[in-house]
Parts: sequence; C-alpha cells; structure tokens
Amino acid sequence: MCKIVATGITAHLGRNVRCNREAFRKVHGLAVAEEPSTRRRRFIMRIGPRPDASLQNRSCLMAQRKSNLKRLWRYTRRNMQRGQKYMAQRRRATKLGADSTVFVTGCGRSGTTMLVDTLDCSPEIWLYNEFHRAAFDRLRLKSPEGVKRLIRRCAAPTVVFKPLSDVHRVDELLSTYENSRALWIYRRYQDTANSAVRLWGESQKSMARNIAAGNRAELGWLGERLSDEVVAQFREAYREEGPPEEGAALIWYYLNQFFFTTGIDQDPRVMLLQYEDLVQRPRENFAEIFGFLGCHFDESFLSDVHKSSIGKNTFPEISPRVHELCTSLGKRLDATYEARRTTPASG
Repeated sequence: MCKIVATGITAHLGRNVRCNREAFRKVHGLAVAEEPSTRRRRFIMRIGPRPDASLQNRSCLMAQRKSNLKRLWRYTRRNMQRGQKYMAQRRRATKLGADSTVFVTGCGRSGTTMLVDTLDCSPEIWLYNEFHRAAFDRLRLKSPEGVKRLIRRCAAPTVVFKPLSDVHRVDELLSTYENSRALWIYRRYQDTANSAVRLWGESQKSMARNIAAGNRAELGWLGERLSDEVVAQFREAYREEGPPEEGAALIWYYLNQFFFTTGIDQDPRVMLLQYEDLVQRPRENFAEIFGFLGCHFDESFLSDVHKSSIGKNTFPEISPRVHELCTSLGKRLDATYEARRTTPASG
C-alpha cells in the first residue's frame, strides 16, 4: 500500500514540475524542439544532449558526459527530496493553507534559481517555480483564483512563487494576495547579459529591437507596461550592429527599472537582494532573508550557493549609451540595497 501511495505522489510531483520547454522556447523566440517523447528517449540513451560535433577529443567527450550525469543526478535527487518533503509536510500539518505568500523575481539569469532552490531546502516552505504547471501557464502566473486555491491547499506555512514573467507587476501581486512579500534579486548587468546570451542567443537582441520600435504586440508580456519614455531610451541606445550582449544588457535595464517605476522600492514588504553580496556572504544574508520570511534558517541550506559565477566570462565592448543606462541604474540599485542593509525591511 505504501509503495502504491509513494508511486502516485512521485508521479503527481513529476507531472507538475516537468519543464514546459516548448512554452519557454516560444516565449523567448527560439525554435520549438523536436517531439518530446523522441527527445526524452534520446536523453535516456545518451545521458544528456548530443555532444557538440566539434568535440572530437575523447577526454572532452567524457567530461561532457560526466557533467550530464551530474546534472541528471541533481535533478533526480531534487525530485526525490521534494517528494519526501511533500509527504512530511502533509503529515505534520495541523491545517491546510499557507500563512504567507512570497514572490521571488527579478531579471532572468540574475540568481533567481539559486535563491529559490535555497529557500526550497526549508521544511517550512513549498515552492512553485515558473515551470510548475499547477501555478503557471506559459511561464505566466495563473489567475488569482487558481493561485489562491494552491495557497489554501498548501501544507507548508510559507508558499513561494517565482513569477519571472510577471516582474513588471509585483505591485499588483502584493495588493492581490494577503500576507504577501517579495524578494527582488539583481546582478551585475555584464554577468547577466553574458549568461542570457549563452542560454537564449539572439532572442534578447530581438526583444530589444521590438522595444525600440514600440512593437508592443510582438513583445507579449514585455509590452504590457512599456512606457513611451523607455521606447525613446531604447530608440536612442539600440544598435542593429551591436553584439547580442548589448541587447541583453538593454533587457536587463528594462526589467530592473520596474523596481522603481512600480514604486515597490518604497514598499517594506519587498526585500532587495544583490547577487554578488548574497553569494559572497551567504550565511549572513540568507539568515536575514529567512528571518524576513518568518522561517527558520540552517546553514545546511547553503550547500549549492557558490560565488564562482562572478565575473566568470569576458564582456564584449558595447555602446557608451547602453553602458551609461545600465551603470546609472546599477548605481541606483546599489544605493537602495546599501540603504536597506542599514535599515532592513520589516518582516
């Protein structure tokens, strides 16, 4: 009987946390991948994606296979841990319904995954990331009715959502959900842009081009709160001949400026986090974060927090105007972060 129940829960969790890769690629303007069952079958046969054809050296090939195996093991281990955590929370719960709701957001490739994975180590927290189909549809947070239903059914005291595609409306989320808080994380624009181009390629530049042209219809959620002022800034700064990293830097600017234009920089329910400081002083910073959320902190949660990604890759030369926009916003974010460190946001 226990085996049947465990199998059913594992299947339920696996079905809900499976990445909707087709939706992800469509949102970011990438080609839709091959038929899912074929892709999964090839993954199982090779333990990872097809090696780059240029990797002829056997040692390089084995290193890539080893990396894929590690990734597969981390994914399997995490799903097993979440299954155990789900059952433990249900056993311990005296009532259903989370006491508080947390939204983790910011520009993509800024450390949001590291942040929510660390929060998810806590037995007091249940996480819905942006690929969880119970809470998200094509990376967008579902209707308030559906999200509130998940909150009412949650067995953990705190439920965390990661609505990266709703970064422009955190103010609306905080006013919609009772007892809600938000964590906004930002990172150096150079490292964010490098990481975005490695993952999404030219799509970042394509989005910047559409913003400069004011093509709101082509931008999807990115165009929902696109102001004429930002369009004018992009028109002045965007260059067709610029590298993809230049477009990614402009997207970094566009998404992070919402922290100020939506007024949440003055909201005590919002905690601003700087990626570089977070990973260099994880014990102090995460202790403060968990305290802000009203959850217990343990240093064992920090096993996957590393600082090796800071300045990891060389950033190409970009236009002075784009550099000026990003640098000025970065300084404003840094100043706000330093001010918050001296007067922490209230929990």
